[in-house]
Amino acid sequence: PRLGALWCCPPFDGDPLGEAVAAMDNPAVLLMAFSVPLAPVDLDALEPCRAEIDAAVRRMEAENPGTLAFGCGGCRLCGTAPCTRPQGLPCRHPDLARTSLEACGIDLCTAARELLGINLLWKPRDKQTTFLAALLSPRNQLPQI
Repeated sequence: PRLGALWCCPPFDGDPLGEAVAAMDNPAVLLMAFSVPLAPVDLDALEPCRAEIDAAVRRMEAENPGTLAFGCGGCRLCGTAPCTRPQGLPCRHPDLARTSLEACGIDLCTAARELLGINLLWKPRDKQTTFLAALLSPRNQLPQI
């Protein structure tokens, strides 16, 4: 439902992930999973958690020059104001906006299972949900966490 409606969602004029990889020497990815415990059906708790995760990933990017953050889920930087993309206007927050992994075509379920050994839970049925975020970095600059 967000395709073409948000600046951080496809379709893109280019390939954000492919272009970032091509611009780096010997790139590597730091894939991070954040599990958030929830009270049953506490969907209101998801947004503040997701916002904190996105802010943390952007901080990691800022602290590690030459890296590029990929956040979790669609952009919500404008809050309740609608995204400017449908009006053909530039992004209000180009310095903060980050494309998500899923917007770049990454299969999050497979990545989480095969690379991290976890099964993503898309609905908080089991009292937790998991967000994935990533930091793309030249291999010799990959931050340690």
